[in-house]
Amino acid sequence: LAGGAPDMETGPRDRLFEAEMRRLDALSPYREAVRSLADSARSDPGLACALHRLAARSQKWTLVAAGIDHGGVLGRLGVEGAVLIHADTMRTWLDDDDPDLARTMAALDRSLRRGERAMRFLGGVCSVVPRFAACGRRMRDSGRDRRHERDCGCSDVYLYDR
Repeated sequence: LAGGAPDMETGPRDRLFEAEMRRLDALSPYREAVRSLADSARSDPGLACALHRLAARSQKWTLVAAGIDHGGVLGRLGVEGAVLIHADTMRTWLDDDDPDLARTMAALDRSLRRGERAMRFLGGVCSVVPRFAACGRRMRDSGRDRRHERDCGCSDVYLYDR
């Protein structure tokens, strides 16, 4: 993936597009071997799992090459999304005989757009979850205070911090 530092002036999708295309260019001499592995993985779950582990590690490096953070829960989901994008693009790439790889680039662009929408959605979900958790804790704690007051009859004494 030697391509120098990512151009941070461009968006993450463009940087990931470039990194993925460099990866496919590097794999070009091994296209038939990749095809053979993909065919074998369809009927061998153990091989499929091993290839997934390798793909996840590889896509972490692709995200690094694109200057995209892959830490935290959202980052882990992003890595898995990058694996899916790569696998989807690779299916097209294996059958794309055109030297300019127009079909492959179109497939990659479609997958990246889908991934971008999914990450926006997941980012929204991840931002809401802590608020729901805080609300649940407040409800739990207020119920605990009321139960204590009712059970011991000491409404003027608070055993819990508010």
